[in-house]
Amino acid sequence: MKRSLIFLLALLISASFARADTPSVIIGQLTGDPVSPAFAPKPDYAWSAQTNHVQGLGIFQAHIRPDGTVSSVDMIRSTGWRDLDKSSNVAFSKWRFRPVGHPAIVKIPVTFTLGIPSGPSHGGGIQGIPHSTPPKT
Repeated sequence: MKRSLIFLLALLISASFARADTPSVIIGQLTGDPVSPAFAPKPDYAWSAQTNHVQGLGIFQAHIRPDGTVSSVDMIRSTGWRDLDKSSNVAFSKWRFRPVGHPAIVKIPVTFTLGIPSGPSHGGGIQGIPHSTPPKT
């Protein structure tokens, strides 16, 4: 009886940790030219970021051709982790928009969360070396 109670407790504790560490990628509201995505895969949550408990918010800018394909993606604000920035850039480059007949530009906010608290009072895990690109002039 005691052994089954210990097993049950261990199972419940491990299940609660699994739920608290569920990776999530959230795409925010697009801003810029009024265009609608027809195909918009979410970026992959890089394994290196998940294992280091990295969470981040980034902003990317997609340049859209008149036919709705993406010609390029610029990073406006880094997520703070190189692999998350790379997966965001790759995913947003694959997006397709409904054709609008003229070039367009949209900003795409993306948030990577693990369902765990972050910030100064919670530690937030190992963050790595943040990087960003210099602003274009």
